[in-house]
Amino acid sequence: MDIIPVLIDSRPTCLAGASLLAAPIGAGTLYALVREALQTLRRAPLIISNEPMGDEYLASLRRAAPDAAIHHVRDLAGLIETYEPSDCLLLVNPSVIAAADDCFEPLLDRQVDHRLANHIVLPDAHTSHALERVVLDSENQVTRIDRVYPGVTDIRTRDVLASLVPIHALRGLSWSERPLTLPGLRAELVTYGLPSRDIPVSHAAPRLSTADGLLHLNEQVLAHGGNDPPEGFRELNENILVDADVSIHPTARLHGPLVLHRGVTVQEDAVLFGPAVLCAGAEVGRDALVGHSVVLPGMKVPPHSATLYQVGLADAHGAEQASTEIELPLLRRGRAAQQRPSARSAGLYPALKRVVDFSVALVGLALLLPLMLVVAVVIKLTSRGPVFFGHGREGRGGRVFCCWKFRTMVDGAHQMQRQLYDVSHVDGPQFKIAADPRVTTLGKILRASNIDELPQLFNVLRGEMSLIGPRPSPFRENQICVPWREARLSVRPGITGLWQICRHDRDAGDFHQWIYYDTLYVRHLSFAADVKILLATVLTLGGRFSVPLRFIISAKRTRESETPLQLPIEEVVRQIESQEPQRPATGDRRGAAPAARPSNPLIAARGA
Repeated sequence: MDIIPVLIDSRPTCLAGASLLAAPIGAGTLYALVREALQTLRRAPLIISNEPMGDEYLASLRRAAPDAAIHHVRDLAGLIETYEPSDCLLLVNPSVIAAADDCFEPLLDRQVDHRLANHIVLPDAHTSHALERVVLDSENQVTRIDRVYPGVTDIRTRDVLASLVPIHALRGLSWSERPLTLPGLRAELVTYGLPSRDIPVSHAAPRLSTADGLLHLNEQVLAHGGNDPPEGFRELNENILVDADVSIHPTARLHGPLVLHRGVTVQEDAVLFGPAVLCAGAEVGRDALVGHSVVLPGMKVPPHSATLYQVGLADAHGAEQASTEIELPLLRRGRAAQQRPSARSAGLYPALKRVVDFSVALVGLALLLPLMLVVAVVIKLTSRGPVFFGHGREGRGGRVFCCWKFRTMVDGAHQMQRQLYDVSHVDGPQFKIAADPRVTTLGKILRASNIDELPQLFNVLRGEMSLIGPRPSPFRENQICVPWREARLSVRPGITGLWQICRHDRDAGDFHQWIYYDTLYVRHLSFAADVKILLATVLTLGGRFSVPLRFIISAKRTRESETPLQLPIEEVVRQIESQEPQRPATGDRRGAAPAARPSNPLIAARGA
């Protein structure tokens, strides 16, 4: 059995129709980056093009990939016939490759079943909105509303990085009617009846058919360059690599990371700041500015001009500018450092909280271990079933973990819950019965004293939970309110929290309070609030009676965090009417200026 690598080339507009595999990436090309990631195969890849192959295209591609055989997609059917049925094609989509040497490892592992079609897929991590599906009965009455959360109950594929497909499955497919794409091939193989396996990977893979993607990958490569300069290059200064025949005027200013390929000319008073790549024969004119860009081969940057976030030049045919909202990692880190009061103080709270969580949980388990052993023995002696009850809960970021408690119900009680929904006397997705028949006699004592939650200290040690935070809930309970779900899953769930100690009217059902207090806690995260909540939990014997909210969060801060929807309508109207009317700004001769922005945050929030 042999594995033949096949690279699918394209000609994106951001490269003025040139080969994507010949695209400049750092001191090399995209082909060199892919070739290095496939070096364990020890054979030259095939390059398949979906586009017409003119002389100029072939010449540039042969310079970038001198060891590769180049074919049009129409030739693929004939090539497949030359291989053994036991061989496999490793088809690679270079347009979504990441700067990682091991990005193809999941397909090159010895444990991979080569009888199947194996695909490395990229989940769509940018889809953050929940989808709602309304289910109707035969009379068009709403029976339920299902919410589908990407990454939890719905994993969507953004693209396919690579596919490992046996030769026998590819024979008989038509290769001339449409372009070869891996998502299309993946779907066609499923229709063909070949069993397949998707392998999702989490690394960031920019789309290299766009200017944003090329700039992003170049920055990744330049930021993590090796210790030794590539062959033919020398290090002019720190993070500045230059090839042979490069001319730099003494008055030019260069700030890395930069790569200047063979024959680049930088004239007087020009400014270059990285990450940037200037390809062979590029010329930067006098007093010109180039930054965060890739200047393509032979292009000339005019004097006194600025080329920023460009692949090519702003006025060049086929050149493409990166998105005006682009946030490259290095630049983003610099901006964040300016906007934050202190990077150290911003990261102090979560780090300190984790240290306190771990320390208190460790000491607590050591002190409470004798009590926990006694409880475990009594549970085992008084009822059938395991000592502990573990159930899936959603933690920070929606990651599911097993939350542990001492078992307080009869064995199999969780499966009985659906039959008892009609007698639940609380609102929302909660479930509670005053005299729950599933609770054991010992369980009532453990629940009243909150001893049943002591095993959650193990979850705290593992980093799945915190001492203080929103109550850990399963996915079913988190569906009811999307903003609430996003807020509470932005932090670790806690053994105790603001809702547990401040809620009231518990017997009447308090789901609205649950949402309110969880959201309020996330808005006012602080070490002081955590200490107060922990102290209040002890003083109220685990939240057996409510604590005034102002004891934890000042009334002023609470009011500032409230939106108009949380205030009585009379209060909203009163605050709006109390504002002085805004005078319209006087426009100049170019046209009327926009109206002045209202100073009242309530008005601004309403307008938004």
